[in-house]
Amino acid sequence: MKKRTAKKVIAALMCMAAAASFCSCDGKKTIKKDNIDLSKYPIKTDVELTYWCTLEGNVSAIASTYSDTEYAKGLEERTGVKIKYLHPAAGQDGEMFNLLVASGELPDIMEFDWTSAVAGGPQAAIDNDIIISLNDLMKKYAPNLTKYLKENPEVDNEVTTEQGNYYVFPFIRGDQKLLTSAGFVARADWMDELSIDPPTTIDAFENMLIAFRDKKGAKMPLSFVSGSERFLYSLVGMNSEFYLKDGKVAFGPFEEEFLTGLEILNRWYKNGLLDKNYMLNDSSMLDSDILNGLTGVTACSGGSGLGKYLSAKDGEKFDLRALAVPSIKGKPNKFGIAGGSLYDGFASAAITSSCNYPELAAKYLDYLYGDEGHMYVNFGTEGKTYKMIDGYPTYTDLIMKDKSGLPVSQAMAKYIRGNMAGPFVQDVRYIEQYYERPRQKEALDVWSSQIKDSEDTRLPKTIMTAEESKEYANIYNNIKKYCDENIVSFISGEKPLSEYEDFVKGAKKLKAERALEIQQQAYDRFIHK
Repeated sequence: MKKRTAKKVIAALMCMAAAASFCSCDGKKTIKKDNIDLSKYPIKTDVELTYWCTLEGNVSAIASTYSDTEYAKGLEERTGVKIKYLHPAAGQDGEMFNLLVASGELPDIMEFDWTSAVAGGPQAAIDNDIIISLNDLMKKYAPNLTKYLKENPEVDNEVTTEQGNYYVFPFIRGDQKLLTSAGFVARADWMDELSIDPPTTIDAFENMLIAFRDKKGAKMPLSFVSGSERFLYSLVGMNSEFYLKDGKVAFGPFEEEFLTGLEILNRWYKNGLLDKNYMLNDSSMLDSDILNGLTGVTACSGGSGLGKYLSAKDGEKFDLRALAVPSIKGKPNKFGIAGGSLYDGFASAAITSSCNYPELAAKYLDYLYGDEGHMYVNFGTEGKTYKMIDGYPTYTDLIMKDKSGLPVSQAMAKYIRGNMAGPFVQDVRYIEQYYERPRQKEALDVWSSQIKDSEDTRLPKTIMTAEESKEYANIYNNIKKYCDENIVSFISGEKPLSEYEDFVKGAKKLKAERALEIQQQAYDRFIHK
């Protein structure tokens, strides 16, 4: 970091710390039950809590802080709790987080990925007096979250430490469809013209790419934006990192299917089916290739990808449709779904050790997990931002047709938080409306239809000890760089596939087997909690 930049960051940190000290109450005292009634909302109190979180992009486009949104104002009215939001500078979340922790002057509530924020995981964050255990608080002041976790034991297991401590009010995707908001798309108009059915096997997929190249003039039939390699790999049934196989942790390059995937990608690259510049593409380059007919297949999100492309070509002979991932050798493709868990760790709120009013903070956060809070965070105010139509919360034109011309995502950000992330249960009915076009709704169904195929490969959010975390980080950084470089070389043909065994030996020399062992140890502890 340059000195000038460091000074700016530290100055910002000092301001935030000062704000936190100013807004938290003095004396490290807890709530006196006789002067603050926590039995109902809105809570009558003059206490102001400080709340640190990332300012999501849709919000930053319309406001400088969450405090300025209608959503935040309405939440304060409903809970009775005043919140002073503190936001790290864009792109500096991790850096600012570390500086705040080092200062010891923490806001009352911090929203972050606490599964990996501190070496040794959330239990270490508790033991090091950064955040507090929520066990007692949840029993008394978080009945809504407690009820949800009791009804969803798989999530409950993931938001407790190995010692049995609850540590966050989590962000939870309330439906598996919310795990698959991105996937593969192809030119539907080309498919119709060429009488191509949606491919279900890798051979049929390859034949479609050949047809796009030879009959539609696509210069790079299959292309991706740099950073989307996981989609490329998953397409051909390979995973370059750690996953579950037959109940044990596996490392992709050590498995037979990895070489099979490389063989397919190498053939596509050599035959002009895979964009030879896919490692260099940015989003604008890919957009241009898709819209100008140079590319026929890619992976994208249903909103900012598929929706954007279809809107740009309204009224023209241009159509895109979602594709399911093809099977490999007649077997379901285990890696073709974006996947993840209902709880992935990020955007979850912990109460810090600096909070003078942890009971109030817990009661405030728990509001969002109750029926009333759930509807508010996901849909806003009934009669204003949504109406119940046949039992379905339907967004009004205030959101869907913003008078100032804001896109739906930014209009949503004015009144709700359900299209983003935070300490609440996300409702799938938001995305069913955010995806306005029939092709987008279709995509959601297509992409989510294969979730079952990949469920047994997903590695849950396991927690490493501080010692394991330090050792693993050193190994992982080395093997990731090594694997990434070699995978690209194999795909391009720069390195012949006959050297694959040497590649595996090289990974083992970099202690990939030890990294696998650490992952297995963490997983074993997780399933035996």
